[in-house]
Amino acid sequence: MLSNLDKEVIFKKAFTNKVVFTRFVKDVVSIDIEVAEIETEKKFDTKLG
Repeated sequence: MLSNLDKEVIFKKAFTNKVVFTRFVKDVVSIDIEVAEIETEKKFDTKLG
């Protein structure tokens, strides 16, 4: 399977899956976490500065 190598696409595919994300956290920082919801595409309406 071929996919776009854009960083945003890779990040979304890897970290929007609860199992993949929890295993990643366990491997990197050795902490067991339980994720209820993964949110993506956040935008802030008010501009800073």
